[in-house]
Amino acid sequence: MPTRVTLAAGLAGAALLLVAVHARRALGPLRAAAELAALTLYLLIAGGLAAEGARRAGPVAGLAAMATAVAVTVACMSLAARLWWLSMMGRSLSAALLGSAVALGVAPTAVRAGLWPAPAAGAFLGAPIASAAAVFVAVFAWTAAAELGGGTGALGRRAQVIVGGLALLGSLGWVSSRWRVEDALTLGAAWTVWSLLWGVPAVLALTGRAALLPESLAGLLGAGGSGRPAAVLMLVLGATLAAAAVLGDPLLAVAAAGPLLPPLALLSARPPLDGWRGRAFARLGEVQDFAAVLMKPRNGTPWTAEDRAFLRAGVRTLGRWTPGFLLFLLPGGFVLLGLYAWLLDRRRSRAQEAASRRRASDAAA
Repeated sequence: MPTRVTLAAGLAGAALLLVAVHARRALGPLRAAAELAALTLYLLIAGGLAAEGARRAGPVAGLAAMATAVAVTVACMSLAARLWWLSMMGRSLSAALLGSAVALGVAPTAVRAGLWPAPAAGAFLGAPIASAAAVFVAVFAWTAAAELGGGTGALGRRAQVIVGGLALLGSLGWVSSRWRVEDALTLGAAWTVWSLLWGVPAVLALTGRAALLPESLAGLLGAGGSGRPAAVLMLVLGATLAAAAVLGDPLLAVAAAGPLLPPLALLSARPPLDGWRGRAFARLGEVQDFAAVLMKPRNGTPWTAEDRAFLRAGVRTLGRWTPGFLLFLLPGGFVLLGLYAWLLDRRRSRAQEAASRRRASDAAA
């Protein structure tokens, strides 16, 4: 146990150092220090160290958990700025989804290893779903408050949003214990919640990028690059995967592997599916030529050697690209196709709005 706690503390320290360097470069030393200190105080008030599990885990494990929570929250705010949505609510929702996905990916292994004893058996591999819900509310409230900017008036509005988030957290804890939510949730429902938490950011990360808005805190953090914030999440989840391998439980490894997909996808400057989509459309444009050559014998013209080589290359290309379209051939695939088209249209309109705002700002200057 002491070795595990020491390793967890070292991991938390490394993650906190990464976000401190990232925040300093993105915000400057004074604002970065103020934001990190305020976030730490907020998470302490939200119950990070006051929870029953934290008291039973010990001070070192509690401090490691707090440092990890601060690092993950800042990393999620930085990455959320790149997930399509350009509004304050959109960035807050993206950050909350990422943060709660990481929390739910790490919690089962931490509980099983004894690093974070849960007060009661949880619905997701021994970890409580309520903890992920609490992380969602805490990260959403903090990100929404941070998006209000600086100044005397903004500080007052930030305080109101934070107090509202803390009140909602208290209500969430009461409802969870009063109605025994963990007992009512089945394992299938818990896995569904887990998949939605990281699945939505993963789809957004794979298919698009948002225009960074420097007037928002998330935009400033996002403009500092995605390498260090993504490295924080990969460090935390990678260590969880290693711990799951030591414990010998593949389900724990699966729980930690899912939330790895969004930060991995956000490492690239362009969405991974953008290149696939462009190449797919280019290949589909060759279908007419392929069909014309394929129909030559039917029209009384034999294939030449060049025609046969062209057809063989076309068949190999279709074989490589067909699996990518199988998703839309499944039951409900037409709904998925419509959803995908809606997401693409939303991304295009948001990008046009951001470009219009930038042109208006440049003209005014």
